[in-house]
Amino acid sequence: SEYCSQMEWNMYDIYDFIVYMDDAARWPLFKIIGGDPGGKVHCFSEFMGMKGTIINPELTRDYDLSFKIQKAACEKILKLIKGK
Repeated sequence: SEYCSQMEWNMYDIYDFIVYMDDAARWPLFKIIGGDPGGKVHCFSEFMGMKGTIINPELTRDYDLSFKIQKAACEKILKLIKGK
């Protein structure tokens, strides 16, 4: 089964990639883990070829575009994971 757990400072070394969803999550994440010396932390939008906050379909009402962009980002992340 899959589940979500709260990030703790000692989890940094466990993961190859740490992905946060939007700019609002960046500061709290870096505060918890104390920085990113290994270059593991990425905003989800980076994998979509964008910078900043992801497209919020609740605001734009464009669920199809949001799905396509987020699916493409997930596929890029999977390729990176498979390449490790």
